[in-house]
Amino acid sequence: MLERNTMQRGTDTFQFRRRALLKTTEPLDLTGETQVSGFLLFGTEPAGTFRRVIFEVDGELWYFTNDGLTEYPSYGEIDDILEYGNTVADLLEVQGIAKWIGKKVFPIIALDAPRDSMVMPKIKIGLKVNCFNDEYTREQFSPIFELKHTDNPARIVAASFNKANNGYAKSDVVIRLRDKFGDWGDWLEMANAAGQEAEAVQFKAIYTLTALDGTDEAKVFDCNVAYVTDAYNLSGDTLEIYTLPQTYYQDLGTCYAMIKHSELLDAEIKAFIKFAKLPKQRKNIVIGRGKGTVDTYFLGINGGIDPRINQNTLHLTANGRTITDFYYNTQTATVDLKADSGAEIRASYEYDVDAENWVEMAGELTQPYGDAGLFMSRFIYRLTDSIDKRISAVKFVLERKSGTAAEEILATSTGKTLTFTLPHRAKKESIYCTGNWDYDEETQILTVTGAPDEVIYLSYDWTGIFPLIDNVTVGWTPAT
Repeated sequence: MLERNTMQRGTDTFQFRRRALLKTTEPLDLTGETQVSGFLLFGTEPAGTFRRVIFEVDGELWYFTNDGLTEYPSYGEIDDILEYGNTVADLLEVQGIAKWIGKKVFPIIALDAPRDSMVMPKIKIGLKVNCFNDEYTREQFSPIFELKHTDNPARIVAASFNKANNGYAKSDVVIRLRDKFGDWGDWLEMANAAGQEAEAVQFKAIYTLTALDGTDEAKVFDCNVAYVTDAYNLSGDTLEIYTLPQTYYQDLGTCYAMIKHSELLDAEIKAFIKFAKLPKQRKNIVIGRGKGTVDTYFLGINGGIDPRINQNTLHLTANGRTITDFYYNTQTATVDLKADSGAEIRASYEYDVDAENWVEMAGELTQPYGDAGLFMSRFIYRLTDSIDKRISAVKFVLERKSGTAAEEILATSTGKTLTFTLPHRAKKESIYCTGNWDYDEETQILTVTGAPDEVIYLSYDWTGIFPLIDNVTVGWTPAT
């Protein structure tokens, strides 16, 4: 749920509103249907609240217009969906959706309500479907597979399966996960298992035929699950930590930034800073009069156009009443809106906002800190031009390195089990090693048993470990 400072519809004051952007993980599955005749819609929309819907099909966004199913014209973010998305009334008018037959449809829903609303809007979406084909279905369950893990549950990286179908046959596989409490979850599509934790998994294959004379054939060859046991190290190759922009009443001079963290293992930390001057403001300037139709109005005074407007501060009124239904063009500094004929249109906003420009800070040192195994890294940046620079923020960028170790000779086997601590955190699925081996991702220990006098070769891909962050401290001195 998002809370956002936005303009209340139909008043001339600002008010916090509650908003939510929802995308279903389980689609409306039409792969086995032959007709879609319309929508089934349930829920509530209390006064002053809003429900808007668009749809994602095959990775593209769609909505309904007078021309039927139409490619969605914007980005699918909460603001544009509330403006362009379909209402419940729009969807109830839809009579048939032939283009969706055989597809998987993901509704994307935007909800909006005043902060003090007692009831949020709700919506449940279904489809009216029919299938005119005879179908014969069989389900087949796999054994339960226990996932190796340490003190932490395994984290699923990817789940997939291979199949072969002939005729009009279909085959699918779903997966369910057992959590650390021993409870089984619902059956999921394989793609939706990624990122979830589990101690065990089970598969269910679903075969569907339209004929039993041998013309239809459905097969599932194998199911695969890739997982890791140190998932906290696998959230991408870059992490960023931002401080909130701070405004000061003096020009700024030098910034000092310090971050306390665990040991850097194949990782590094950088710091960046941005400065800005205070933006200028317009208060209730007149930008035109309404014409009773949609028209374009320029933001500025005396025939000029104000540059670099902060659109988040833009507040428009017509005869004192707040306007919320408008389009703002960032390139031309214009707004398109409809107001009553002769109504005085006024605007308030910040402008001449500095462009965001992050500059790297100089790293002074990294050294042990205290007795808890922590380290401290310190950075500095001195402004050479401090005039009007009174707003600043800092970001820390954590980057982990990666690489490949190719055909390293570890030792000559004695026929007994040998133990090696690898200098980098190897990706287990990438390891190639002679002999029989096992690898613990948590400790980075590789155990190998080879034949007597066999040379032990090792190749693997490795990825660094993100440091754990204890705290950050940032301070500024005034310009001299």
